[in-house]
Amino acid sequence: HNIKRREKRRNEKGLTQREQAQKEKIQTIKTLLAQGYKQVEIVKQTGLSKSYVSEIVKQIKAESK
Repeated sequence: HNIKRREKRRNEKGLTQREQAQKEKIQTIKTLLAQGYKQVEIVKQTGLSKSYVSEIVKQIKAESK
């Protein structure tokens, strides 16, 4: 019973709405960084919190090492 409900909550990529939204936010931050935006500018542009943007940027830099 719960399995069917869980499957309904996922999109075609197998992600929940929250997971999809987070993935899109991270992609937006990556795109803006690649365009040369600074963290403060990304915060203003996206409306995301400064700490969230900072954490994602830190993760992105760690992945690229």
